[in-house]
Amino acid sequence: MITVTVSACTGIEKTAADADVSLFPNPNVGEFSLNITKSINKGELLIKNNLGQLVYSQAVQKGENKIKTQGLASGVYYYSVTENLKTIAQGKFSVE
Repeated sequence: MITVTVSACTGIEKTAADADVSLFPNPNVGEFSLNITKSINKGELLIKNNLGQLVYSQAVQKGENKIKTQGLASGVYYYSVTENLKTIAQGKFSVE
């Protein structure tokens, strides 16, 4: 008998602050919401492709932030939310 454990989100470690940030819907078609439940100073959303290239950035703040990235090709992207240039949350999402 062999037991295999699989993680749906490989390569991304969650930080304790990740509970304060949620991205939905995931997957999306180039429009999604980024909800931040705590106050942040100089917040920024950074989106990178699979090669690690920055493909999108936007200033963000506490509350619901509408993100429109219709120019992104279908695929998997990695996001990070920063406060004063320090990463407070990260994850990945899909564009269909």
